[in-house]
Order: sequence, then structure tokens, then C-alpha cells
Amino acid sequence: MNISAFDIKHKYDLFISNRTIYSYLGSLTQKELDHILERLEAALSNSLSSRLAIKKIYNILVEGVQNIFGYLRSKASDDYLLESFVFVNEVEGGYKIITGNFMRKQDIKSIESRIQIVNSLDANELKDLYRGVLDIGGTSEGGGAGLGFIDMAKKSTGELIYNFDEVDDKHVFFTLEMNVEV
Repeated sequence: MNISAFDIKHKYDLFISNRTIYSYLGSLTQKELDHILERLEAALSNSLSSRLAIKKIYNILVEGVQNIFGYLRSKASDDYLLESFVFVNEVEGGYKIITGNFMRKQDIKSIESRIQIVNSLDANELKDLYRGVLDIGGTSEGGGAGLGFIDMAKKSTGELIYNFDEVDDKHVFFTLEMNVEV
């Protein structure tokens, strides 16, 4: 299979439901990033009554979308690699946030090890790791401070759930799921 044959729409359709509060499927450019965040804020405000829930979900999604954008901006060599999706689905006891994007196969180990580290830590250890990364300073490959997965793990409930779907010999499609209890 080549990357242009990977059916992102099919993957998207697996997550959409009648409990979807917000979803986006498309190319993630700077202009689109700004529109996504505006539409997301409006959708959350219209669908949720709890200001705390809106704030938690919005903050996690901002981090998730910025992670995707930073990664794609620094790594994507072709326009079709910019395709991604974002979901907020209502689930029992809270919400599920799902992001998906193409990535290079060679980056799997780095992404997977960072997620496994944050998944192994409790809330206090995540807080300490967050402070430690801030104290060190610097920037990650995507141009941020390297806090994305740490921040999402701090604000979500339970482990970050991830998957890499084989696309071709150089690419995978990465999905990340986070739960938010309210």
C-alpha cells in the first residue's frame, strides 16, 4: 500500500458517532489550525455546561492539535501527509479526545517511548517531570518545549492510548486517545 491509498476517511468514520461533539478531518495548515481552535471552542461552549470540562477538553485539544501541527510542519514532505483528524466524543462519565495524523515510521520509537514514560507516572511524578523539562529549557524537534504528552497526561484521566497503523514502508498513521472525566 502507498500513503495515498491509505483511507483516512475510513479511519475517521470508525470514531464518529451520535455522541460526537466536535470533529475535524482535513489538511492541517496554520490558517486551518486557527479555524479549528475557534470552531472547537464554540462547539464545546454550545455542547457543555461545565466551564471546568470545557477548559480541560480545550486545553488538551490545543496541545494535541499543536503537537500534530508542529510535527507535520517539521516532518511532512508532501501535502497529503498534512491530513489529520480530531474528535471530542461524549462517553460514560466524561469525554474521549482522539487525534490522528500521518508520521514517519522512523519516529515510532521516540513517540512510543515518550508515551510509555508518561503512562508509567502518577500525578505527582508527572508534575515533577513537567517542571524538570521546563527547568531544562530548549525546544523539541517540533519546535515546542517537549511538554506535549506530559501536559496531555496531566490533564486527562488514565493512560494515553495510542496506535500506529501501517501505511507504507516509510509512514504510519498515528492515533492518540485521551479520556477526560468531569
